[in-house]
Amino acid sequence: MIIGVIKVAEVRYMVDGDYIADFDGLSECLAFECEAEVVAVENISNGVVVCLEKMYFGEQSHVSLTVIIENSTDGSKATIIGSGGGDGILNINYGNHYEFVTSAVNALGAHYGLHLK
Repeated sequence: MIIGVIKVAEVRYMVDGDYIADFDGLSECLAFECEAEVVAVENISNGVVVCLEKMYFGEQSHVSLTVIIENSTDGSKATIIGSGGGDGILNINYGNHYEFVTSAVNALGAHYGLHLK
């Protein structure tokens, strides 16, 4: 007997803009703007990776967000990957991951000058 099935969906956006010299405060900015919890922050040689998550207990679903920002000579490029899933009898995914990614794109645009390609 299957109690619950987890269904996962994904959305991905690319943004770019001017060179970001300092990543201090980036994870806090994303957590605040996206109303989420920072799970991990990892500095890489030419950028940073930030992972966030948010739970929707009423809908029995969750969303996660991975933001990878890389600096190059042309400026900064960010890949924003949101995924979501849920479980329960109806196995419905309400698309919360789209809202999660949109809030991250808006935050990066407003605070760091990165915009959709």
